[in-house]
Amino acid sequence: MRRRAGKARKTGVRKVNVPNLSGLTRSQAQSAITSAGLNYSESTTNTSDSGLTNYIQSQGASSGSTVLIGSSISFVYYNYVAPPVTPPVTPPVTPPVNPPVTPPVTPPVNPPVTPPVTPPVNPPVTPPVTPPVTPPVTPPVTPPVTPPVTPPVTPPVTPPVTPPVTPACDPNFGGYCDVPYSYQGQDCFRIGTVRCDGSCAVSGGAIVC
Repeated sequence: MRRRAGKARKTGVRKVNVPNLSGLTRSQAQSAITSAGLNYSESTTNTSDSGLTNYIQSQGASSGSTVLIGSSISFVYYNYVAPPVTPPVTPPVTPPVNPPVTPPVTPPVNPPVTPPVTPPVNPPVTPPVTPPVTPPVTPPVTPPVTPPVTPPVTPPVTPPVTPPVTPACDPNFGGYCDVPYSYQGQDCFRIGTVRCDGSCAVSGGAIVC
């Protein structure tokens, strides 16, 4: 327990009111008591609530009561104590029940059966047959047939036919009438209405001499 002296007391007997410590922290309560000219004594109570640590839990003298100056006021404040950690309960482990082990049944080992060896049967050897050799047949050589040479046919040369020259009629010979006339052994005929040397007549709708 710690005790702290308050303010120096004056001579004579004096009384003061006890301050209200509710809702104050430990340091605030100490300051309130000493400011009133009083002394204090403190103690703790454990709590698992970390928010209450160092706050006033109770006070010895009621707040507002009158005490002699220099009297000691006791109070209790909270002290946070972490709750004990409970270890998890591990259920007992039950070992598994193993069924009885049956050894495997090994079948008897039979020795391998070796079949009797039969010697191979060799067939009789037949000699190969050689066919007779036939000489190759050479076909007779046929000389090539040469076709007879036909000389080219030259067509006979026909001399060009020159038509006889017929003298033209002389247009100025004879009269200008619809009458025939002869000119260098050729019969001519002149059609015209310009003039007549002799008498003219109308024949077939035309004027003739």
